[in-house]
Amino acid sequence: GQAGEGGGRMGRGMNMARQALMGGRSPVDLSDEDGKFRLEGVGSDTMWVVYGESDEYVSGETKPFKLAAGEVKDVELKMLPGGAIRGTVVDENGRRMAGVRVQVGRLPDELAGKARVSSWEARRALGSKAYTTDEEGRFFAPNLKPGRALVRASKDDYITFYKRNATVRPGETIENYTIALSRGEVLEGIVRGADGAPLRRATISVTTDPNPGSDEEEDASDASEDVEPAMWARTDEAGKFKIENIKPGSYNVVVWFAPGHKGWMRENSPAAMHRDVAIPGGMQEFRLEKADPQAASGMPGRGGR
Repeated sequence: GQAGEGGGRMGRGMNMARQALMGGRSPVDLSDEDGKFRLEGVGSDTMWVVYGESDEYVSGETKPFKLAAGEVKDVELKMLPGGAIRGTVVDENGRRMAGVRVQVGRLPDELAGKARVSSWEARRALGSKAYTTDEEGRFFAPNLKPGRALVRASKDDYITFYKRNATVRPGETIENYTIALSRGEVLEGIVRGADGAPLRRATISVTTDPNPGSDEEEDASDASEDVEPAMWARTDEAGKFKIENIKPGSYNVVVWFAPGHKGWMRENSPAAMHRDVAIPGGMQEFRLEKADPQAASGMPGRGGR
């Protein structure tokens, strides 16, 4: 097969075929000075993609394809130069912070234009790679996919920084990107049944979403550059919960799910949501009605949006 754009400069890169379906082993080859590679032993019983990684380019892959028995197929894999972000993390007093975990990903096109994006929607775009700030609070994220960038920075005892306010361009570096972390507030509460008994393992979240869990689109003209971090907890044996590192403001506090009781996830029970709660503020107490014993059991799929 013929590797595409920039193929001759991929000498240190690795090209591999990986199954689009799970299972099976994938053949691997290194491209030569002309960008050419050959993958042998590719099965004809499933769909495949050719996937390439390089130190100098953003990883890329072909569209899925299937081979007939004995077929030799030419594929072109285009590798695009990536962008980069170089920046600094400081605290609320402007002091540089070491040991901050920074992640950068490309925001999917279907989320880039939404008025509100939550971490539950965007988390997959970040991937597993992270950069840790040095003693001067500096970080450098190279080889990023071009497009709207999703930037997340986190450190224990601080509010998670989560924004979509940068655009990465091929071959360019965004300089002097500043991340400011500050300490947040704590919300505590208790979840009980209608009889007053504490409920354990209830799932509670804090969100600015006016209609949590709804698929209804908001006006994109009011789009925020922020991505709301996940702010949630589960109750303990005494039905108590504590959610930390919350930015001061007004939120909806939602009990998504409580075993055997009506929550917000399936029943949209009014008792499972406290609207316009000021944080910092007082302790929150929920009293939930028992659920229909015939209702399906299980954990919520979108809890904490």
